[in-house]
Formats: sequence, C-alpha cells, structure tokens
Amino acid sequence: MGKQISYLKIILIILFIAAITIFHYMIPVKVSYYHTRLQRLYYIPIILASFYFGLRGGIVCALAISLAYLPHIMFDWTGMLDQNLNQYSEIIMFNVIGIVTGLLSDTEKKARFEKEEAYKRLKESFDQLRQSDRLKSLGELAAGIAHEIKNPLATIKGAVEIAA
Repeated sequence: MGKQISYLKIILIILFIAAITIFHYMIPVKVSYYHTRLQRLYYIPIILASFYFGLRGGIVCALAISLAYLPHIMFDWTGMLDQNLNQYSEIIMFNVIGIVTGLLSDTEKKARFEKEEAYKRLKESFDQLRQSDRLKSLGELAAGIAHEIKNPLATIKGAVEIAA
C-alpha cells in the first residue's frame, strides 16, 4: 500500500509538470503574462516532491523541470535578453527551492522520527514503572499477610510451650 501511494504521488507530480510544460510550449511567447504565471506553477510540484520525498525528491523534480523548460528558453525566447535572464534566473530558483524545501522536509521527518522514538521509550519506561509499582504492592501485600499469619502462630506457639 505504501509503495502504491508513492507511485501515485510520483505520477501526480509528473502529470503536473507535463501539463505546465505543454502549456508553456503551446502558448505564444508574445503572451508573456501567461508564461510568467506558468513559471510560478512549477514551484508546486517542486514543493510537493520535496515534502513527499525529501531532499532527493526536491532536487530530482527541480532538475526535471529545468531540463523540460530549458529548450523553451533557448529556442523560443531568442533575441529577448531581459526575458532570457529572467528565465535562466527562474531555473536557478527552481533548484534553490528544491534544495531548501527538501532539506526542511528531511529535517522535519528526522525530528518526527526522534519524537516517535522518544515517545516509544517513554511509554516503555512508564510500563516498566507500572510493573515495578505492581510488584512493590504485591510485596507489601505479601509482607502484611505474613505479619498477620505470624501473630496468631506466635500465640499458638506460646500456648503450646506453656502447655508442654
């Protein structure tokens, strides 16, 4: 079940990237308003991949987006220097965001794992404490019963010694 969910997440991310890339290639370059919005949409699969798969997922997704988007910049945006610089800087940002969110995700997962381990150890300690408390109570009960039995036995022993 876990692997199946991971595959579904990967497919979702791939479909998201493919849809954005197809729109990038289909929309004319003159309509830069849409291209700017589509560029920003690329951050969603990068962040999702980072959350789902950590640093490795963020980097792989950012590199895949960079490779998918690079030909569009090189061939369709020729002659527009300011737009080219903007597009190339956006590719750098894709990778930076992939690395940063991946690191944050890995740190969060590690902290969650440590909390779960600490909780597990605490629960085991509590169970041991409860067990030792039960054994202590049982020992006190046994001592009390032994004391209560000893008193009548001592009286009987004393009476037997006097009678003898």
